[in-house]
Amino acid sequence: MNRKISLFLVGFIFSFSAFSQDVVKLNFCNKTVSEVTIRNMIECKTISTDNPDYKVFSFALGFISGKDYKEGKMTDNVISDAIINLLKEDNPDVVYIEQIVAINKQGKKINVEPFKVKR
Repeated sequence: MNRKISLFLVGFIFSFSAFSQDVVKLNFCNKTVSEVTIRNMIECKTISTDNPDYKVFSFALGFISGKDYKEGKMTDNVISDAIINLLKEDNPDVVYIEQIVAINKQGKKINVEPFKVKR
């Protein structure tokens, strides 16, 4: 009987924390990630959230260039000029935005779903 109660409480606690996750969706200059193109990314450079309590804290941007995979890690919500120059020079078909971390005003960090952007 105690085991059943303990299992129930553990399950209840886990389900509670799963439902309390904050949902953050990303965009570039008011275009959702499903609408944005690589050109839009180059022009805008800034990833924003749809949740006013969160901002993008860091992310990685990568793409295939010839036989190499080039990647840059950003420590804020702006794509660096060095990466923008590489994107212009290499003109990739797809750019991968991964390892996205958003942070709220209290310092709570959450991981955001990665996505890819096409030409």
